[in-house]
Amino acid sequence: VAVLRVGGRTGGEGGVHRAEWEKMLDEVCSLIKRGGLFPADMDCLLTMMALDDETEDVLDCLTAQGDELLISVLTHAGLRSIFPQARWQCAELLGRRSIPDGMALLRQYANDRDAYVAKRARNAMKAITGNKNG
Repeated sequence: VAVLRVGGRTGGEGGVHRAEWEKMLDEVCSLIKRGGLFPADMDCLLTMMALDDETEDVLDCLTAQGDELLISVLTHAGLRSIFPQARWQCAELLGRRSIPDGMALLRQYANDRDAYVAKRARNAMKAITGNKNG
């Protein structure tokens, strides 16, 4: 995904010009909606999620538009992401969207080395089990 491989400064909205950032977000959401992402693109998508962790636009797009296969591949890849900002969003995504092995993945995220990632995974697990009991 060429749009995700942008050179120069990084750091989300603070690292690229606002217009460039909006263009990248639009392209990413378009690819998510069309299903134009492949397993090799997951690291780039995880990087975009990490850069976007305050506004969560990519997370919201994945929640609304991502298909089950994309969410599964992404959240599996997220386990090995170097970005805790991407890992906690993967845990949140698993809480928002049900996939067959979602709870097993959340248990792995709940054991994350980053305390915030683990907390978000536990919160997602509680939300899921609470919804099933309610």
